[in-house]
Amino acid sequence: TNHLGHFALTAHLYALLQQTDGSRIVNVSSIAHRHGNVDFDNLRSEKSYNRMAAYGRSKLCNLLFTFELCRRIEAAGDRVVSVAAHPGYASTQLMQGPAQGRGQFAKFFVDQVCKFMNFAMAQTAAAGALPLLRAATAGDVKPGEYYGPGGWMEMRGAPVRVQSTDASHDPHVAKNLWTVSEDLAGVKFLS
Repeated sequence: TNHLGHFALTAHLYALLQQTDGSRIVNVSSIAHRHGNVDFDNLRSEKSYNRMAAYGRSKLCNLLFTFELCRRIEAAGDRVVSVAAHPGYASTQLMQGPAQGRGQFAKFFVDQVCKFMNFAMAQTAAAGALPLLRAATAGDVKPGEYYGPGGWMEMRGAPVRVQSTDASHDPHVAKNLWTVSEDLAGVKFLS
């Protein structure tokens, strides 16, 4: 749903976005996309599931969708802007819970590591929202751009334009993902 939700919502709102001057679609991705791969035989993790692999895959799919959407918007001659952003490493509750279902010691240990990582490396949740806000509101944003924190490894810092992986720009994978997403979400647009 992390990708399909973005896809379905955009599909349902697209006609309205076409009619609205200055409309912009901002898909939220993650630096975890760097570790993602698109496995069309297990896209929804029905055959096997690994929490971090599924998250990385979904965030890669968000970027593939963003860039394919840009290509399709341009081909249609529409003026809707499609961009993406990621929050870096923001101190949120996302990292809590990876030890659920394990013993008390494992849960305690993982919780302590997460607390330390949040303290030592993360930025505040509010600072993590800034790249998304820039992508959504800045006047100089262009279609197909990707924003994130400008600091070390894009984990924290002021929002800047950043680069995504080559895999996120693969037009063949993106086109296949679009077709599969239309089938799975039960919606079609810009086809």
